[in-house]
Amino acid sequence: MPSGNVHATATLVLATALGVAAHYNGLPALPLAAGALAGVILTPDLDVDRGSISQRAVRRSAGCVLGAMWAIFWRPYSLVFNHRSVWSHLPILSTAIRLAYIGLLPALVITVLVLPMPVLPAWWYWPVIGLAASDTLHWVMDGLFRMRPCRTTASGGRNGTRFR
Repeated sequence: MPSGNVHATATLVLATALGVAAHYNGLPALPLAAGALAGVILTPDLDVDRGSISQRAVRRSAGCVLGAMWAIFWRPYSLVFNHRSVWSHLPILSTAIRLAYIGLLPALVITVLVLPMPVLPAWWYWPVIGLAASDTLHWVMDGLFRMRPCRTTASGGRNGTRFR
């Protein structure tokens, strides 16, 4: 499978392309690109038990304490979902599950404190679309890597026509 760095680089390229395409088509470029860019941190690979590039990025940019809190926050998620399962990697479904997981804590606090639910801005769905696009790219990259032909060996091992 592609490494976390490869996925992050592809996500950066996607965010740029989506932002440019949205701008030239009169769509809100910043929320769409920001949603795709969030795919670096809210990657489908948050289900990895040993940590993901997301956790390393948060630790590097926000410090050890917030990095540790981010890792602790995502630990139950990684225990519930197997890596590359339909629930953690299938586009749109996995995006919705991760967003629901993130929203669970604030929703509990709002409910317990009997606060009014916040009103979402009119453009709220554009970042979600961008994140879903990032998740789709991640899924496609994982699938393409899985289908690459096996290498042939000098001793006549695999013939190069099989797929992993």
